[in-house]
Amino acid sequence: MKYHIFFAIPVMAALALPTQTQGQAEADVNYACVFNIQFDRQQFPVPYHARLLHAGAVSYFDAVRDKTFALPANDGLSMEPDTLLQVSKYFEADEMVFAAVSFSGKEVLYRDTLHSMIWTMTDEKKNIDSLECFQAKTRFRGRNYIAWYAPSIPLPNGPWKLGGLPGLIIEAYEENRDLYFLARSVQFRPTDIPVRYKGAVSRYPGFPEYVTYLKTTLEKIEGAMSAQEDGNCIDCQTRSKVKLHLWEKVLD
Repeated sequence: MKYHIFFAIPVMAALALPTQTQGQAEADVNYACVFNIQFDRQQFPVPYHARLLHAGAVSYFDAVRDKTFALPANDGLSMEPDTLLQVSKYFEADEMVFAAVSFSGKEVLYRDTLHSMIWTMTDEKKNIDSLECFQAKTRFRGRNYIAWYAPSIPLPNGPWKLGGLPGLIIEAYEENRDLYFLARSVQFRPTDIPVRYKGAVSRYPGFPEYVTYLKTTLEKIEGAMSAQEDGNCIDCQTRSKVKLHLWEKVLD
């Protein structure tokens, strides 16, 4: 039987919601997160503590692994930074900045379009704790996502790169449950976005540059592996194929 990491998430704790949410511009949202670090291959769900800070026209999201959870033995090329899925959104500029980790372990920031996914609203609705939530679906960068948003919290935001719905995303997951978010608390209070993400968004390279970087890196890895297979060749042709398992399927 295929294991779905949906069941690894506990029942959501009571949301710390004020009586009136309309017009609130600053919010601190804590999400329980499960991230299958061996997706597309097998199931190994890892719990993360995720947080979304929304302050007016800017927001910041990150997810930090639960250090009490043991990771599997290294079965190949992998990277495990302390913080995954960092995304800073700039609503007025209609752009976001996300963090990627190079194969040397260095963090590199790239620019992306804000909430470029196209949502399809459904007739489904359900209550999550005290919130009435509505369902929306989208296909984003090669994967299908389902989200449940609460119109009573009129923030068009959500975890990771997800957002753009008429209400805060309370629950979201990839269709195979390889990535899962569930809001554990929502508090409206002054928030402080990390300083390092403030400033002109245009100074960061764009998403096409990110894709180019991935392709170049993949070619280098394959070339190095091919050379190791035949140390005497002068013009080695790549014989080893490496596949990068990424949330956004941007490589063929």
